[in-house]
Amino acid sequence: MSETKSIAEYIRELQMVDERAPEVLNRIIGAIEGHCEKLYRIGENKYYECIASYADKSLLEIAEELEGYREPYIPHWMVEALRNMPKKHYDILENYLKKEFDRFLKVYKKRLALQTE
Repeated sequence: MSETKSIAEYIRELQMVDERAPEVLNRIIGAIEGHCEKLYRIGENKYYECIASYADKSLLEIAEELEGYREPYIPHWMVEALRNMPKKHYDILENYLKKEFDRFLKVYKKRLALQTE
């Protein structure tokens, strides 16, 4: 049996851990996209580079960096929840976020390859 989990399995696991976990992840992903959208136009390479620049950061690093940033923003309670969360639960969230970044980076690399052809 495969060691990799589907996104649906992560979401089910997250919901068992905390009902608000999917909201936290959606807020963080939305904050990254919103932050990059304010800096660059959607569709520009710089916009995608901005999003990709967050792929190597931890969930907590991203939350702390974008905390309180104008809409869409990450509220203080989310950052505190991540700081105080049991490691097992934090790791579940972190793995889900990494899966999302992996998916995004695959699409981004294909987009870059098409541009260079």
